[in-house]
Amino acid sequence: MRRYLAIYKCRLCGETFGAKEAGGRETALNAAIFASMGKLPEPNAPTLNDIHSCEDGSIGIADFIGFKERGGGGDV
Repeated sequence: MRRYLAIYKCRLCGETFGAKEAGGRETALNAAIFASMGKLPEPNAPTLNDIHSCEDGSIGIADFIGFKERGGGGDV
C-alpha cells in the first residue's frame, strides 16, 4: 500500500524533512487541500507551518510543501 509523508522546508536553514504520514492518495490529497485552506480535517493532517530545530541550534519556521509518495517498504 502506498503511503504519503508530509514534507516541510525550513525557511531559516533550507532543510526539508518529513513529519506526519497519511495513508492513501485520497487521504493525502484531501489533507493537502484542507491544509492549504488552513483547516484541519483530521488530527493527523499537516498544518501549514511547523517549528524546525536547525542543525546549528537555531530555531526556524518550516512550511508544508506537499506529500511525498512512499512505497509499502518504507522507501522515500
